[in-house]
Amino acid sequence: MDSNDAIREITEQPLLHGPFISAQEELEPGGRSTATELVAISVLYPIAVYIIRRIGLPWLGAVVELSDGQLAKFHAWVLERYKPYGFDQKRIKAAADKMYKELSSIKSPEGQKLWEGLRDKLGNGGSDKLL
Repeated sequence: MDSNDAIREITEQPLLHGPFISAQEELEPGGRSTATELVAISVLYPIAVYIIRRIGLPWLGAVVELSDGQLAKFHAWVLERYKPYGFDQKRIKAAADKMYKELSSIKSPEGQKLWEGLRDKLGNGGSDKLL
């Protein structure tokens, strides 16, 4: 699955795009619209892919709370990935943390199943590039 297919699937499933909207509010506090949701998904997609591939989904036995080392590595990756785009460093780190927190808080079997399905489709391939 490439990033365009993944983003399309995320936008079609409200249980998938909720964590993106919460993380977007950390990045840019303020109003929300359909356009904001699409931008949030596109901009924050690489963070979700990083979490899915490198950290894991918390309810599947992955780490629920990141160690200091894991958190530092996660933040370093986020800052490096988003630096060329001029995002405020504190806000992009806060957005990444919020994304992880939101994924950690998914308790509904339906929501977990959707995220697991996305994980399976992403596998180890596909793109995590910022659109």
